[in-house]
Amino acid sequence: MASPFRWKVEASLSFSTRDSGITWYIATSLIALRQECPTAYFLMCGQLAPRRVRLVIEGESVTLAFDPSGVHVLPEAKESAAELVTSRQTILDVLDARRTLAEAVLSDAIVLKGHVNDLTAFHDGLMTYVRGAVRSPSLARLLDRFRFV
Repeated sequence: MASPFRWKVEASLSFSTRDSGITWYIATSLIALRQECPTAYFLMCGQLAPRRVRLVIEGESVTLAFDPSGVHVLPEAKESAAELVTSRQTILDVLDARRTLAEAVLSDAIVLKGHVNDLTAFHDGLMTYVRGAVRSPSLARLLDRFRFV
């Protein structure tokens, strides 16, 4: 049985409806992507393997460890090859086309840290995730929930 601090993303959406932290959103979106668009999920995992990527959104952080077979969610991990720091509003601004990803990075609304090769892999993996997400019905519903929390 997985501890609450480390789990492999499983093909199940058995989370509590009261969960709304960043870790929950990210883990749930990865589960949905794996179920509904596995080609994108495994391509993303391959692009990012064997890296760890840390996401910090409004002070809450989660680290994702990638290997070709999947993603491991590590809420407590601090070490990573690449790090993204941003806010919920910036994520929504980019997704709603109020600003581009490049504009958000150049204005420091998104702060990226890491070596160029790791940031390039992160960009490629993020774009693969987004391409899969737009094809996933569950991710559209999850985004609506993220938008209004």
